[in-house]
Amino acid sequence: MSLEAFAPLQLASGRLIVGALVVLGMLALKRLTLPSRKLWGHIAVASVFGNVIPFTLFAIGEQHTTATIAGVIQGATPSSPWVSPLSRSPRKGRRPARWPDWSEGSSD
Repeated sequence: MSLEAFAPLQLASGRLIVGALVVLGMLALKRLTLPSRKLWGHIAVASVFGNVIPFTLFAIGEQHTTATIAGVIQGATPSSPWVSPLSRSPRKGRRPARWPDWSEGSSD
């Protein structure tokens, strides 16, 4: 329904604004301060790759697929940070990344 009324960038911007307002509200509620100025560059880069690009691509992609497929893709998004370390080759002196062993039911 919202895809008919808004362009993909408007939808993504709305999601980001609502998220920012929630974070600011939580900071105010807990009486915490904003991060120092030297961290804002890192925060900006992380937010572009972690929020702006995915939300924009979701909004564009949702125009070309069913709501069911869009929900599955968005639901799988939180597990995407696992893909990056597993796809990188190990560096010297570091063990290769691997999936945790949950088959034994251990708490590691």
